[in-house]
Amino acid sequence: MARLSEEIDRQVEAFFFVTPAGGQGLTLHRDDADVFVLQVAGSKTWYVHDAPTDGDWAPGDLKDSERSPRLLRTVLTPGSVLYVPRGFAHRAVGADGLSAHLSATVREISSQDLRAALDQQISDAMRLPARPLGDAGMAEASAAILSRHRAVLDAITPQDLQRATRALRPRQPARPAAPQTFTDAARTWQANTSHSDRAGLTSLTHTWRNLRHATRPAR
Repeated sequence: MARLSEEIDRQVEAFFFVTPAGGQGLTLHRDDADVFVLQVAGSKTWYVHDAPTDGDWAPGDLKDSERSPRLLRTVLTPGSVLYVPRGFAHRAVGADGLSAHLSATVREISSQDLRAALDQQISDAMRLPARPLGDAGMAEASAAILSRHRAVLDAITPQDLQRATRALRPRQPARPAAPQTFTDAARTWQANTSHSDRAGLTSLTHTWRNLRHATRPAR
């Protein structure tokens, strides 16, 4: 996950789900992330519904009043991969026997993240007295704040703001300080796998970029 996060410059997390026969872990919901589902054992039936109608949406269970048309019904078997774009509602139901899958989530920044990064860009290198004294001191501090805002806003581009925002997002360390079972397994896999066999990371990166482009709303 750390290598993938570095490769695509996004926060990446992994979750492992085990579902009994006919069980459903989560109801129809939206995730604030692109999701790659890898079926590990057994089989699951996946239902993928439409994206939100606009950008003012929240992750989590769909409200009873919200109607989201179903776009896809598919059954994943071991080795199958499903891509669910960010915001597209989905749910999964286990088939006969125990079912397990791994979800790799690729998290994108939000408007709140952009605002926080801009605030930091403005406040960086700005030195102000904590409690200005008198009207003159208050006026001087106000002028300094406004001048800094204007200078940053005149210089920064949308691409600069996005890069600064992503740089603030937490990343999984490439070499965890406290190795866990899955980390040891990953290291063993890396040690025993040839470079050509690990080309899957590049393929996943390429696939993710293409799928994001394909599902981006037309402007």
